[in-house]
Amino acid sequence: GAKMMLNEILGDRQPQAEASQAAAKRLVDLPMADQVKAWEAALKKAQVAREQRLARVSQKAHDRYQRRYQAAEQLRRDQPEAPSGMLAVFKQRAYQEAAAAWSQSFARAGKLEGQAAALCSRVGQAWGKAKSWAYDKLSRAHPALAKRVQDHQQAELRKKIEQQQREREAKRAQQKGQGRGFSR
Repeated sequence: GAKMMLNEILGDRQPQAEASQAAAKRLVDLPMADQVKAWEAALKKAQVAREQRLARVSQKAHDRYQRRYQAAEQLRRDQPEAPSGMLAVFKQRAYQEAAAAWSQSFARAGKLEGQAAALCSRVGQAWGKAKSWAYDKLSRAHPALAKRVQDHQQAELRKKIEQQQREREAKRAQQKGQGRGFSR
């Protein structure tokens, strides 16, 4: 039904324009509740696809961070020791060269570890944005449907609020009526 038609319209593959327009026309002919259900199903599908992609990227980013961290730790352990003893003076030049090379390697490892940590952080932030990303994607692809669904949802919300207000007013009126009977 509606879900299948919206999948035709909003599917990951780009169907021919005529087929897409025909499916959109059939969707418009459906009751608004079915259009909303189809929209929400497509929105959920896009969000789930985004979250699955984020899961894969997150694992790769975490693995990269672990490798970078371990490499930096290994470099920390491999720091050259300053020469000591009676022949230290003769070993000083080799030590200085090794220390300079180690320092460059350690700085680079630290930079790479920082970049990997930043990547993990960005992926973590993207998780919270998966739903809004899916909504934006579908809204750009199908602005008319997005507008109809949004208008319908706002109208439903207004009806619900109005119903709640009527219920509160009826309850207040009922309480006022009961209160008068007990006054002395």
